[in-house]
Amino acid sequence: MSTAMTSFTTNAASLWKKFQSGWGAHLSRPRSLILRESLSLGERRFVAVIECDGQRFLVGGGRETVQLIARLDGALPNSAEETQ
Repeated sequence: MSTAMTSFTTNAASLWKKFQSGWGAHLSRPRSLILRESLSLGERRFVAVIECDGQRFLVGGGRETVQLIARLDGALPNSAEETQ
């Protein structure tokens, strides 16, 4: 077996052991905070829809602040007809 192949096998085995010991556990756990959508408003300002534990929030921010604008209840409408 070549030196490169031995090195690769050793590194792969080391990574697998780390993964099994919990190093990769964070990869499989469900996320509790999800950025659903964001929109830049220019000059370092933004609005975003954030989901946390099944609840959705509209937040806005600027250069130095982030603020809750509204808690979003219910499903988002899929068409203009549903908003009327």
